[in-house]
Amino acid sequence: MAYPRRYEARRNDKRVQLCACGCGEEFVARFRGKEGWTQFIQGHQNRLPARRAELALAMRGEGNPMFGRRGEQAPSYGRKHTLEYRQRMSEFQQRPDNPFRTLDQRGNRNHEWKGGYAEYYGENWTAAKRLVRERDGQFCQECGRERTTEKQAFAIHHVKPIAYFPTKEEANDLSNLTTLCPKCHRQAHKHLREQGLTETSPRRVSRQRKSACERSTNQ
Repeated sequence: MAYPRRYEARRNDKRVQLCACGCGEEFVARFRGKEGWTQFIQGHQNRLPARRAELALAMRGEGNPMFGRRGEQAPSYGRKHTLEYRQRMSEFQQRPDNPFRTLDQRGNRNHEWKGGYAEYYGENWTAAKRLVRERDGQFCQECGRERTTEKQAFAIHHVKPIAYFPTKEEANDLSNLTTLCPKCHRQAHKHLREQGLTETSPRRVSRQRKSACERSTNQ
């Protein structure tokens, strides 16, 4: 660091003081010319709420260095982290100067947020799924296959589609829900399509609306 002439005599000045982040730790501060004395232990400036919020905002969307880097473009593609490295990453996540440790990054606060689904299965869907899984155990109710033999999770299927109920909450009645393995779940939806019944998957609705918007724009 280049010091102006008037600060040259103080370039080696040091003193012991408390870190300004409020951690209560002492450190040896150095004189930094126009900037004055150093106020923080290295890295502790990120513990300030304003600084944490600033860093989190800067890391959203295209500001994130990992934005759009997927598959072979990702730095860790094809690599397997060692146990030591994973332990160090876990410790970093718990450090108080980690700007993302206590921030709520759910929903639109996450840098990967893309708008969410067009529809959802109602307020009681999560509780209903849990009760059905407890009732049916780890077995497909159609073929009897056990969950432990499958890599993919078993689905909770609406016997009668949601569109045929006044509200989504009524469609989530336990008598209308059953556990199916991936194969039987695909067959069940195929059977519904053959019967001409309406399906209401959030992903499907989202894709259908997106395709409709694209077609109307092209026209």
